[in-house]
Amino acid sequence: MDTIHVKPAPGLLRPFAQWAVAQNQKLRTTGPSEFAVPASLFPAVPEELLLGALVDGQPYVPRPAEARLLDCGLCYEEDGEEVHPHPECTASEQGVAGPVGADPGEALPELPEQANGPDAVLLAPLDDTPAAEEDGAAEAAPAGHPCPDCDRPFASERGLAKHRARQHAA
Repeated sequence: MDTIHVKPAPGLLRPFAQWAVAQNQKLRTTGPSEFAVPASLFPAVPEELLLGALVDGQPYVPRPAEARLLDCGLCYEEDGEEVHPHPECTASEQGVAGPVGADPGEALPELPEQANGPDAVLLAPLDDTPAAEEDGAAEAAPAGHPCPDCDRPFASERGLAKHRARQHAA
């Protein structure tokens, strides 16, 4: 049976014990002020009895307040502010209807100036030119140590020796 060890706050020890004794499922004590609550019963523990408690050695973190759905029906309100994380939300502050993005192979849209914080370090754009291997420049570059069996180039003799031992050993 999986149990969760709960050590109530000192002022709530007596109320927690009264709650524990009233349960049909048996609760055991694991110390003078610690209870072994069955995992299946833990969600039924009143939250006011868990405030200030240690749960499995960690401070109990209360449940967040229920999030209120906004008019769009997809997003919610948190800490008094509207949060629009849903990609299909039509009420977001950016005024974007639908997912933001690009088709495969197409460039992504530019970010607005306010998207970067005041201390942001802007990076240079990436070079979109194909890699040297795709241009055929790899054939033009001299191979340091080609394999005599398969013509695969290697940068060092050690790499070539390891390749031959693994791939071409009889």
